Amino acid sequence: MPSGRGDCKSCGLPITGKSISSADGRLTGRYHKACFVCTTCKEPFSSATFYVLDDKPYCDRHYHELNGSLCGGCGNGIEGQYLEDESTKKHHPGCFRCGDCGVVLRDGYFEVNGRAFCEKDAWRRVQQPWMTGRKGSMPAAGSPLGLPAGPGGMRTGSFGLPSNNRMGPGFAPRPSMEKRMTRLGMM
Repeated sequence: MPSGRGDCKSCGLPITGKSISSADGRLTGRYHKACFVCTTCKEPFSSATFYVLDDKPYCDRHYHELNGSLCGGCGNGIEGQYLEDESTKKHHPGCFRCGDCGVVLRDGYFEVNGRAFCEKDAWRRVQQPWMTGRKGSMPAAGSPLGLPAGPGGMRTGSFGLPSNNRMGPGFAPRPSMEKRMTRLGMM
């Protein structure tokens, strides 16, 4: 009768014969070969590489998901340096990019409608809908920036806005452009 090696840390049944344990001591206990799987997805590890969190084994994806170290750009795990935006979303340094031109945003970014852009593209996005007036047309003659005139052709509010500050049909509110900072960190 083979000697016992204790109970499997995963299923709790006795281990007889071969077992799996962490050679480097990061993970305590022994496992049946079939029981040594990712704690979250229950998939076996494709190689000898696995991650340990709270003394439990995890695959790359689920470890980084639980650890808060998934890249907001590519979706892969971050190990080493990362950039963090103001919403505390982490990115590989090369993955945090302008939503239009794709330039890497290492030294801060501009947020327009919840998305990150370089200064040039953010500026273009806040100017474009405002400057083009209705559906891409140029401002009407006699109406600054295409703003509607008040009753009888008179502008009644400040800067030609009607006194109720409504832009009229076909005008969207001007989007704002907010300067945001990135922070370099290390995992």
